[in-house]
Amino acid sequence: MNIKEQILAGKQGHTFVIFKNLFPDTPSWQEIFEHMSWVHKNPQFSEIHVEDLFYIQVPEAYKINKYKKFLDYFNKELGTDSPGGAIFFDLLDDPNKGYIHLDTTDNFHWQIIGKTQWEFGKIKDDQFVGDTTKLILEQGDVVFIPSLLGHRVIPLTPRAGSTLILENLF
Repeated sequence: MNIKEQILAGKQGHTFVIFKNLFPDTPSWQEIFEHMSWVHKNPQFSEIHVEDLFYIQVPEAYKINKYKKFLDYFNKELGTDSPGGAIFFDLLDDPNKGYIHLDTTDNFHWQIIGKTQWEFGKIKDDQFVGDTTKLILEQGDVVFIPSLLGHRVIPLTPRAGSTLILENLF
């Protein structure tokens, strides 16, 4: 089964699809911090969102060359035109982090650096209802999350990850 067929099956079954070590050529911390510096110096393009002292979102991540390869790969494989995405990173591992939520778009998440635990399941009132499924993402792994699938991401190490937003997939 090719990637498009796997994603379609995940979307139809309303479940995640994991691709182990799909993108092992990841940006370094230095490249990510250089991108943050570029965004800071060019505020007309975007801004850095500091959620707390140790959790930061860097918009317009597709301007990092290695990230652009990730974006281009999925646009080509899936015949889409993604608007891009952001890089999220936690500077501390904290098992109490990670809020339960769902997204209204289909997304891919690429684990750039570090390790995270993902939990998936049905949610109600910002809490999981019933059984959850857990998986560990390591550097180079990619997971597809269909829209409206409840999930939580818990950093197990300092981590950087990149989320690619997909609109109107299939």
